[in-house]
Amino acid sequence: MQKIFDIKPYVAEFNDTGNSILNDILKNKINFVKEGLKKILLVSPLQIPSNFFDIGMAKRNRYFSYPPYGLGLIATELKSNGFEVEIIDLNFLALSNPEKFNAEKDFFEKVEIEKILKAFKPDAVGITCMFTLTHESFKKEIQIIKDLNPKLLIFAGGVHITNDPIRIKKEIPEIDYILPHESEAEFSNLLVAVNKRVFQEKTKSKIQEDKPLQIHSEKNVEKSIPDYCGLNISDFSRYGEVGAYRFWWRENTVAATVQGNRGCRAHCTFCSVEHFNGKGVRGRSVDSIIEELSQYKEKYGVNHIMWLDDDLFYNPKRAIELFSKMKDSKLDITWDASNGVIASAVSNELLAACAESGCIGMHVGIESGSSRILREIKKPSGVKHFLRLGEWLKNYPQIFTKGFLIMGFPNESFGDLLDTINLATEMSLDWYTVSVLTPLPSTKIYDQMAEIGLIDVEKVDTKEVNYGSMQTGTQKKLEESRKTSLNEILKINSFSKSELLPRDQLSELWFEVDYEINYKKIFTEKDLKRLNKLSVFLKDINKRMTNFSNPISLYFEHVVNNQLGSKHTEKLLEQAKFHVNDSNLWAQRVSHLNLKELV
Repeated sequence: MQKIFDIKPYVAEFNDTGNSILNDILKNKINFVKEGLKKILLVSPLQIPSNFFDIGMAKRNRYFSYPPYGLGLIATELKSNGFEVEIIDLNFLALSNPEKFNAEKDFFEKVEIEKILKAFKPDAVGITCMFTLTHESFKKEIQIIKDLNPKLLIFAGGVHITNDPIRIKKEIPEIDYILPHESEAEFSNLLVAVNKRVFQEKTKSKIQEDKPLQIHSEKNVEKSIPDYCGLNISDFSRYGEVGAYRFWWRENTVAATVQGNRGCRAHCTFCSVEHFNGKGVRGRSVDSIIEELSQYKEKYGVNHIMWLDDDLFYNPKRAIELFSKMKDSKLDITWDASNGVIASAVSNELLAACAESGCIGMHVGIESGSSRILREIKKPSGVKHFLRLGEWLKNYPQIFTKGFLIMGFPNESFGDLLDTINLATEMSLDWYTVSVLTPLPSTKIYDQMAEIGLIDVEKVDTKEVNYGSMQTGTQKKLEESRKTSLNEILKINSFSKSELLPRDQLSELWFEVDYEINYKKIFTEKDLKRLNKLSVFLKDINKRMTNFSNPISLYFEHVVNNQLGSKHTEKLLEQAKFHVNDSNLWAQRVSHLNLKELV
């Protein structure tokens, strides 16, 4: 088995005096295990909050459907140590049969988990939770497993567990062991130690004296190509989105994910990557990545990948070598960087290599156009890097470009927000993803906001976390709940530049920012290539929403198509008018924007 990551061990500081506790816990937990742990079930939880599930979106394949890459790596490690492994991906099961899931929301997970427990009869379960949004599903599924078989050992890991272990331990006491950070080898080593009844001597785990159920694992030294245990990953992109550029795929695209490196050079205060992966970046060999791509092409027919890397260009020379070999290999695989790239790492030479190797989509991590905010959040790029990259990207119209923008940073003023709008306008990417800051536990900005009273850590509700609205359906639910509201529309220019953003009205302010950055420019766009890109993208946005319920995106699809000379736009305009007339909130917004054609 080829090992492909070169990772320096990373161990957080914990109290070594807890070693004896670990022994006692292990002994108490495994006293029923007669012949050792042989069969391990790995669980990928439901990613869609059941209360937000929209069957229309599911049928149109508009939810994220990523193959369980991390669990695949864990499976490879476990199998190399003689364990029998199965993977159940509850998210994929729901998306591949949306009617069944829609009819059985309350007990869907129980039915599927019970089915595999009876068929596979595992000795232990490993379950991952990568996102805060998944917390409630994760919690529910662990409780189901324990109810069905109280004796099963349950191990939990992933980014969300690493970021907020105290809350996890408090809310989900059914978990037997928490393995934070990267834990492929550690999980396998721990199970081997359990089987051998050799505890602390064989595991490199340490345990906090006051948190005896939390094993803190050492960073894995090696990684290998994922083993999906019979899951046909070519099916995942049939039932959902892999990355953010489905609308820009070729016909008959089969998509998967690949990780070329781990970690990030940056120290952004709002990001949890450094906390999870440790400092710095660790890269695989270029040849190992090409081998993985070749395997996916041959075995699954994959012809598009999304890079999971958080710092794809950390070594520009290596990146150019990788993209050159992808081109020379003639695999005919396109790719996107949906996780975002660091602007200061990009050169014109690197962009050329990206385009020639099949890049079709690229997110740029911008966050703010305010130099002051960029310094405070410790972004590794500045305004000059963003503007330079924007100019270079104009030479590559085959790459659909998006920018990540965040509003709602502590002490952010209207002047800072105007700087962001002006930068986005001048940079002129194809589109911008504008979001309201969601401070994550374990990040520096979370601690900062808690210290100054902007966050009450005791009242954080994982059920109300709002991000990725298009993919989760939360935007539709929000609009439905506010159909008849008559909230005041905030006018950015009516505030002084020094005035701080009103934190209780950020979601409404978001609407105007999104309009100013993304939609307003469409009225004056003359470039046919950009108009064609926008036409494809807006059509995709509207298909996400059940009953095409966003009148602004419908209206601007109409505007774009008119500018392209299309004769079939009146239906779009009529749909937009219908939804305006059906909602006091939208009527107020349309009036505020002076979109007279919609009145």
